Amino acid sequence: AAKKILQFSEVLRGHTGAIYDVKYDPRGSLLASGSLDCSVRIWNVRTKSSSSSREMRSFHGHAINVSTLAWSRHSDMILSGSYDGSVRLWDVESGREVMEFELPGMVQSLTWAPDASYSSSRVSSRENPGSGMGENQKPFGGS
Repeated sequence: AAKKILQFSEVLRGHTGAIYDVKYDPRGSLLASGSLDCSVRIWNVRTKSSSSSREMRSFHGHAINVSTLAWSRHSDMILSGSYDGSVRLWDVESGREVMEFELPGMVQSLTWAPDASYSSSRVSSRENPGSGMGENQKPFGGS
């Protein structure tokens, strides 16, 4: 089979480091990106304008790269996980950090529970490489 080369229709510029994760929100109108520059950026992908005006929000707080993202089912909140061992819950509309959780290793993946009351994460640490799934038992109160 012949190789096909992916052609981007547009490049969204804003991060200053490699991108580790990108996720569309459940409605398909927002795109979140997490980066080596320790930030999360939210992009409006429904508007047709220059990339700088399409960036709606940027969140900062992680000490090391943002490795994973997970949208809430109503697109009003987003979780970000980092190799610094933190998980942060962000309010997309206000731009504020709602909660922070510390985990015992690098956060590699996140997901919301179906009822959005808690999340699960996969953590890897030097003591326990490539391991560990856990549930955050604290209710988020988000949706």
